[in-house]
Amino acid sequence: MSDHYDDLLAGGTTLLQRLSPPMAGQGDHCPEAADVVHDFLNNGSVTPVPTSGSTEFLIRNRVLRGFRRVTLPQLRRMVPRHGTHVVVRGVRSHPPSGLTPHHYFVLANIRGQFYVIDAYMHQLRVDVAGYIAEGPPGERFDYLEVIRRGYDVETHDPLAESSDPLAGVLP
Repeated sequence: MSDHYDDLLAGGTTLLQRLSPPMAGQGDHCPEAADVVHDFLNNGSVTPVPTSGSTEFLIRNRVLRGFRRVTLPQLRRMVPRHGTHVVVRGVRSHPPSGLTPHHYFVLANIRGQFYVIDAYMHQLRVDVAGYIAEGPPGERFDYLEVIRRGYDVETHDPLAESSDPLAGVLP
C-alpha cells in the first residue's frame, strides 16, 4: 500500500521543486523547505514555501532544550522503520561566503532505505554519509543536530506589519 513516503519517491525532484520553488536571490529558506517536507510526510500536504522575498522564517521548537548534537548512527536509530523521519540541522563552523552556518534537511526511512531529502537543494539521496561529508553545496558539516520533539517553522512578512503602532486606529 502506497503512502506519502512512496509518493515522495515517485515525485522525486519534481515534487521537491513544487514544495520549495527556486527563489534565486531571495535569501535562505532551508528551514522552511525542511518543514514543508516534514508536513508532506506527515499528512501529504503539498504546501510550497512562500515565495515572497520579504518573508522571514522563524523556527519554533516545542521544547525548551532545543537542538541536541547527534551522530549519523544515532540519526539512523531515530528512523528505525518505514514511515519515520527526522528534521536535521547540519552545522558548518566555517561556511563559505554567503552561506549561513546551518542547513536543514530531512532524514527518512522509506521501505528500509535511508534517504536524505533536501528540498532547498532539490535533492533526494540514498548516499546519506556522502551527503553529510560533502554538505550542500559542497561544504561538509562539522556536526549534526536535531530537536528532541517537534519541529515547526512559522513564516511572516515583516513588510506587511505596519511600523506605525497607531495605523488603523486613528483616522
